[in-house]
Amino acid sequence: MTERGLFYAYRNLTGTYSSECACGGLIEAENGEERTVAEAVSLHNGSPDHEQWRKEQAAVEALRRPTRHRCPCCDHGEAA
Repeated sequence: MTERGLFYAYRNLTGTYSSECACGGLIEAENGEERTVAEAVSLHNGSPDHEQWRKEQAAVEALRRPTRHRCPCCDHGEAA
């Protein structure tokens, strides 16, 4: 979710502007002004739910990287 994406988000029935973040959370801003949207995104990115999602994404990415050392029990696991 980018700030630009939130600018173009729909206005919901409560009168706020909102958009869904990649983490599944909802980012809401009082209006579509750049500063207000930036503050809403920053506040959301600092939330415990978003932080947990970010850590999980980093862990998944780390698991996808090839290993750099030989496995102690055999020869598999060395990156080319």
